Amino acid sequence: MPVFWNWEMVLACNFRCSYCNYTCLGWERHHAMNVFPGLARLSEVWSRIQDLYGTVHIELSGGECTSYPGWEGVINMLVGIHTVSLDTNLSLDAERFAKLVKLERVRISASFHPQFSDFDSFLRKCLTLKERRVSDLFINYVAYPDQLAEMARYKKAFNEHGIRFYVQPFQGVYRKCSVYPESYTEAELGLIEEALALGGPDADISRGRFQWKGSAMRTGTEEQLRKIQEERGTHLAPPLVATTPKRPPVHCHMGHYYAKTYVNGDTYRCCAKPTKERPAELLSEKLYLGNLFLDDDLKLLEAPAACDYEPCPCDRCMVVGQETRWLDRWCAPDLTLSNDEGEHR
Repeated sequence: MPVFWNWEMVLACNFRCSYCNYTCLGWERHHAMNVFPGLARLSEVWSRIQDLYGTVHIELSGGECTSYPGWEGVINMLVGIHTVSLDTNLSLDAERFAKLVKLERVRISASFHPQFSDFDSFLRKCLTLKERRVSDLFINYVAYPDQLAEMARYKKAFNEHGIRFYVQPFQGVYRKCSVYPESYTEAELGLIEEALALGGPDADISRGRFQWKGSAMRTGTEEQLRKIQEERGTHLAPPLVATTPKRPPVHCHMGHYYAKTYVNGDTYRCCAKPTKERPAELLSEKLYLGNLFLDDDLKLLEAPAACDYEPCPCDRCMVVGQETRWLDRWCAPDLTLSNDEGEHR
């Protein structure tokens, strides 16, 4: 198993999807958080990671990754050193991208947003990348109430071309009066099931996403969530302020085989970084590893670490002893590495 590294590259996007939390809060509010070290420094950083751990698999996310300044130079450098997963709305030029990088070293997580993307054009881009032998390509689709009616048709079309179609539950405030996923109606759940009933491994994983009880970013402000809960006298959403850990510690490979770097370079062993609702002093083990852009001694952990974070925000968390749940969810291009590329962890 290689080391996996999630780099949240940039908080910027050319889309303004109504179910996106950054759209709700305002993308411009987040632009000041971005840090761009420059191509030369990034090359030093990722070459150092290669020296330590061999070819790692970098999962690029955001924001829209292609909004990163000097995007083409950065992705070309990364693919030359490591393998990459690209989380993108696929607004890129597929033909140009195929000529830019070695696609056999790239996986693409393509988010289909009907509010901004034409289905036929989007599908053609996917097929172009498959024809150019991209390592893997699959679709993510948000089960937003306004775009459920066509979901089964979309899944069927993608699956017919051998492209997996994963459904994400919508999590957030809908039309300022309800909180999802708790507020899905029977009719809406029926449309979701109509799509998932088409089957395939993507359907099984999608069902797991709807069942996962971990915390997640919800579209909407805390004030909106509180107002809806107070009006209904219920707790539709998880508590906004957590108090103490709820479970005995488990040991997890996150931090050992995985790290997450945010736009400013701050790097944590997993995506459960401390917040004001979950301060670091409540946790038995540190989460912060250092700053990838600034710290030349930043390293992963030498062994699995104890974790008492509850609820866990990641349905792929690498808990020791639960490998049958998560191991096949961590995928990288299957490359034969030469000795001078180093060894996998």
